[in-house]
Amino acid sequence: TSTVQVQVTTQNRTHRVTGSIFGKGDSRIVQFEEYNLEAVLSKNMLVLNNTDVPGVIGNLGNVLGKHNLNIADFHLGRMEDGGKAVAIINIDSPPSTEALRELRNTANVIDVNSVTL
Repeated sequence: TSTVQVQVTTQNRTHRVTGSIFGKGDSRIVQFEEYNLEAVLSKNMLVLNNTDVPGVIGNLGNVLGKHNLNIADFHLGRMEDGGKAVAIINIDSPPSTEALRELRNTANVIDVNSVTL
C-alpha cells in the first residue's frame, strides 16, 4: 500500500486529502480534512459538509434525483454523533449549477463542491 497526501490552498481555506493505492487501479481517499473515511475515486464527485442529523442523506438523494443525477457510490465520515460530517458522493454525470445551488440550500448542508477528475 502506498499513501500520498495532497494539500490545496485557495483564497478561502486549505484542504488536505490523503489517498492510498491498494493495488493496480485501486486508489481511494482514506482521509478528507480530519475525517477518516474510505472513498473510491471517480470522474464526477461531490464533496459535501453537513451537520450529522437524521434526514440529510435522504434530502440529498431527493435533490440529486430531481436533477437526474445518479449516485454511483456514497461515503460518509463524521467526528461525533450530531457533530459535523463530510460526504464524498460519486455521481455518473457532472451536476448543473442549479443542482449545486439547491444542494447548498438544503437543510443542514454547510457546503458543497463539485470535483471532476
